[in-house]
Amino acid sequence: MTKDRTIPPRPTTYRGRLFRSRLEAKWAAFFDLLGWPWEYEPEAIGSWMPDFVVGGPDGRIFVEVKPAHLAFGAERKVAAAIDRLGRRRFGLVVGEAPAFRDGRVLIGRAYGEEEPIEPDEQPVLRWGMAHLVTERKGHPLTYDLICEDLEDGCLLARGNETSGNVIQCYKEVLRLWHEAANRVMWQPPAG
Repeated sequence: MTKDRTIPPRPTTYRGRLFRSRLEAKWAAFFDLLGWPWEYEPEAIGSWMPDFVVGGPDGRIFVEVKPAHLAFGAERKVAAAIDRLGRRRFGLVVGEAPAFRDGRVLIGRAYGEEEPIEPDEQPVLRWGMAHLVTERKGHPLTYDLICEDLEDGCLLARGNETSGNVIQCYKEVLRLWHEAANRVMWQPPAG
């Protein structure tokens, strides 16, 4: 007999807002530290209610927060919803924390349009790995997401193409993630 090792979500208040789980609150604090405006559970897309919509000057990303053991089901929901939305829309599934590998910061798995090779080609929707980058030279955001599998550029603001001019931000982001955790960990219990 196997025991269910699922930890139930713990409702958490952050910035006066009640989140369904501490993990969602931690991602909200992290988005704040990245300088990304966000809305919590703003709108339903079919039968899916994204946990967040993160906005930038040139795009919006619909974000689902799930622990790793629930990510596959979340990815199916995200893909179905983004398929319905049309052009230049991206979904992102994030887990317990950003992953730090080979000096890169992996935020999660992004779903959206693969950039067509020819101008008259129809875009193809698919999954790719989303990495956090920073490039402070004239880019409107301090941090942005790239997904080389989908398109050669940033997802929230154009102008930070991946042609070698992005700066990896491993240590800085690790510090921000810890700061986000501290911001929500020491909140009074919800309720």
